[in-house]
Amino acid sequence: EIEIHGRKLARTWSLLSRTASAGSTQLFLKDDPVAMGWRPGDRIAIATTSRGESTMHTIASIGPPVPEPPGCPPMPWVKKSCSVNQCLVLANNMLNRNCDFYCAQSGLKCVAAYEEVNDDCNVKAALGCGETYPDTWDLLCECEAPPPSEEDAIPADATAVHLEEPLRDEHWGGFRDVLGRRFEMAAEVINLERSVLITGDHDDFYTTNRGLHTIITGTGFADIRYARVEYCGQRDLMGRYCMHFHLMGKCPKCVFEGNSIVDSAQMGITIHGTHDSLISNNAIWNARAAGIYTEDGNEMNNLI
Repeated sequence: EIEIHGRKLARTWSLLSRTASAGSTQLFLKDDPVAMGWRPGDRIAIATTSRGESTMHTIASIGPPVPEPPGCPPMPWVKKSCSVNQCLVLANNMLNRNCDFYCAQSGLKCVAAYEEVNDDCNVKAALGCGETYPDTWDLLCECEAPPPSEEDAIPADATAVHLEEPLRDEHWGGFRDVLGRRFEMAAEVINLERSVLITGDHDDFYTTNRGLHTIITGTGFADIRYARVEYCGQRDLMGRYCMHFHLMGKCPKCVFEGNSIVDSAQMGITIHGTHDSLISNNAIWNARAAGIYTEDGNEMNNLI
């Protein structure tokens, strides 16, 4: 019988309630970070909502927000946002078009225009707002931000998660209007920090793809909650998973709840020949296989 219980988090993940721009160091979450049990020093991960990547960050502090400059509304043809206020963007579909035309589509005024370098935010040549650039499909266009609306204003009592590292890319948050309908389209933010750490070999994990593995089999049960399992799983070896219920039969006491699995060379969580278990509120980051896996397909009455 195995029981491992770390410090409980009221929630292990949330959603962005406001869009976070590239370069920003603060996040606004749908749920109160303090009430969720999140703390400064916690490592968190933010899912991509663009051509960028999901990234990991460290919480520097949790508290009142820092005022942000007025921002631009979502604009068309954006390949990449290049400023915190989302007014400088790398725009596509710009062959024989200029930034005056681009900004006017959103009811805005162009204030600067550039030819970019290699699909990024670096400047190759400065242009006039009414100037085109020969044989290019992409331009950097900077539009003038409109005055902030009441809807865009940050509430005075808002709580922000402040990051040690700035965001590399824009991450959507809150709701968006799509073809006359309103949808919540927001990045997931997951907390990967736990008070109990189960860790594998750090030295050559990325070259060998051989980390630790855990397996619960035979009689008894395992109840593991709010632990972090990292550098785990063994590539191409069946049964060598980060967290694994193996042929436990009917096991209502088998629980994996609130754990974080970070950097896995195999399945994150495997349920094999096990029934009636609980797999709940786990966060899996950078698993190089399935996140949660029922191995035979005949596993019954597991609550996932």
